[in-house]
Amino acid sequence: MTITAHSATISAHPSTLDLAESARPSHPTRPGTRSRSRSETVDSPIEDAVRQAVQAMTDDLGCDEGIASIAAANFYSKFHFTREFSRITGTTPRRYLAALRMQRAKELLLQSDLGVVDVSTTVGYMSVGTFSSRFSALVGVSPREWRRLRGLTAAAPDVHGPGRTVLRGRVQLLEGVAEAPADVFVAVYEDSVIQGLPVACTRATTGAVFELRGVPAGSWVVSVLLRFLTSDGVEALRDRCQVTVSDDPATRHLPLRLQPSTPCEFDPPVIFSGVGSLLIAGDHGRR
Repeated sequence: MTITAHSATISAHPSTLDLAESARPSHPTRPGTRSRSRSETVDSPIEDAVRQAVQAMTDDLGCDEGIASIAAANFYSKFHFTREFSRITGTTPRRYLAALRMQRAKELLLQSDLGVVDVSTTVGYMSVGTFSSRFSALVGVSPREWRRLRGLTAAAPDVHGPGRTVLRGRVQLLEGVAEAPADVFVAVYEDSVIQGLPVACTRATTGAVFELRGVPAGSWVVSVLLRFLTSDGVEALRDRCQVTVSDDPATRHLPLRLQPSTPCEFDPPVIFSGVGSLLIAGDHGRR
């Protein structure tokens, strides 16, 4: 098993990974700011290029070929730029763009009167059937159901994967992040995009041990999404680490902890509706 927490890498094998104590330093973070451990090349030329790419995709959801142009304009090959984009954002440009499209579709279904056909065209799909199928698979409900529920979806139950490995750990708040009753969603996905049914997931409590059961062999990303209500709405904090699980039956316990803080500008949007909805304080509580 190989664990990558930002720039740190540790090797071991299943069947139990203990994420109880962090091997990486804690970086004090003020509310509204992000610890720089999430981005290894802060203010570097490649990060600026990735920032341009993310902005271009956000502005034009049909910019499939824009990545090559941005790479060339910044004197990078498409292969090198794609590799660096994946390192910084945790996913490929194509999957990042797909997540942006789905996020925009979710917003249009809630904030406009456009029909499903028009929404699918607006976000770059040529077939409404393909759009509806992808939306249902990645969001967890159909476009019409998402609109009917007004985005107020229930939290998904814990998911246990088909593998043998159990990931254990704690979600720790960084210094400077205010303690508050929080909803904590911890999940295993193939990359940093929280979309579709996870390989494994659970709800956690800050400071308490969580378990992700049945993680199969492969390379995965463990993501944590911590949300709590404030007078201004919902505040969300995020963190992630990479885990590679092998079929070797040996067991090691590796120390690591997830420390959610203000989302990085390069984090892809959260697509899966199963994270659940927190209603604004003063409504009807949490679904």
